[in-house]
Amino acid sequence: MKTTRLILRKLHFGDAERLAEITNDIEVSKYLTKAPFPFHLSDATNIIERASDPNTPVWAIDDGKLVGVIGLRGEFGFWLAKEVWNMGYATEAAKAVLAYGFNNIECNYVEANPFIDNDRSINMLTKLGFLKVDNSEVFSVARKSTIQTICMRLSRDCFEQLN
Repeated sequence: MKTTRLILRKLHFGDAERLAEITNDIEVSKYLTKAPFPFHLSDATNIIERASDPNTPVWAIDDGKLVGVIGLRGEFGFWLAKEVWNMGYATEAAKAVLAYGFNNIECNYVEANPFIDNDRSINMLTKLGFLKVDNSEVFSVARKSTIQTICMRLSRDCFEQLN
């Protein structure tokens, strides 16, 4: 998929080193449920291997180089390299992936579960039309503790009205 500034493509094993570099930043990994910190090349390879199934809706976010990952695997989620935060990449990629999901996967809603202290993600999800439906808790591998999440949901109808 292409957006104005980005290419959303399948991850490949050539991305492993860059993916490890991006995710081995505590400011990135602390908002991910299953990512360890430190994050190693083998962790990146495992993610790429799991995402290699052609039916798995996970994409590399590429602006000329890998800058993040986004997907609908189980729930909507993404992460970006810190150097591209606040550039609108997450919103741009999210709109494309959500449109793909609603147009190609039979679902009436998408869920996301940002950590309660992840203000950037919560704000972006709200801007996209996600609504808070509940709170929950998950264990964060990077933080080695249980973290409260905000369960958010976006309906197909809401997405289509806003976009």
